[in-house]
Amino acid sequence: MKMIRFLFVFYFFASLFSIGQSALISERPGQALSPDCIEKGSIQVQMGLDFMNYKNKERPTINLLDSIPTNKHNTVIRFGLGKKFEINSSINYIPIKSFFQASLIGFKASVFKNKKQNIAIQYNTSLHILGDEEFINSVKIITSHSLTNKIGIGINTGLEFSPELEGFSTNYVLSFSFNPCKKFGMVLESYGKGVGEFKSYWDVGVGYLITPLLQVDTYFGGHNSTKELDLFISGGLTYRFDFKDYE
Repeated sequence: MKMIRFLFVFYFFASLFSIGQSALISERPGQALSPDCIEKGSIQVQMGLDFMNYKNKERPTINLLDSIPTNKHNTVIRFGLGKKFEINSSINYIPIKSFFQASLIGFKASVFKNKKQNIAIQYNTSLHILGDEEFINSVKIITSHSLTNKIGIGINTGLEFSPELEGFSTNYVLSFSFNPCKKFGMVLESYGKGVGEFKSYWDVGVGYLITPLLQVDTYFGGHNSTKELDLFISGGLTYRFDFKDYE
């Protein structure tokens, strides 16, 4: 009951402060990043909760190492410095292990944009304030292509460098988006990561725009092969705070 009251109050005030605002550009649901930077004077929070289950098919016996259900909180915060540049950070937390994954901080810069094409570059590096995971640097090229006013394709390609791996790993995301109306959107993706050999995943998700500044979403996906089964389902929200209106 308290949660329902909280959501009602949050929705009410979000509606009041969202009149006449620019469109919300979220990077949820899905894995693909958006080439659009948020505007100067805005802070956008993208929060999610992932439920994951991994099973090693080569070990049929019941063992915690063979079938591991867990959940993970993930948060991305984006700080707008202009239409062509933003600073962003992210952090993941796994409650069952009381474990913070190394947080990331970086920036996104717009390179080219017209009515059909949009290209940006993003750089991130890991911080070891909350965790002791391996140090990484990553660079991604982010593109989007509008096929129609309702259908689009997003492509992310990237490189990650880790001293522990003594080399580079590559990653990609291929995302198909469909927006039948202004408030509702769907996404279907294929993505993968690896050093030399790729492990590919898929996901499908939906997002709904409650107000111009608030979106809720859910998506699910995973990887299924003869050796392992790796599935997840995620739910989350995106909210943007616009401070430029109060300057």
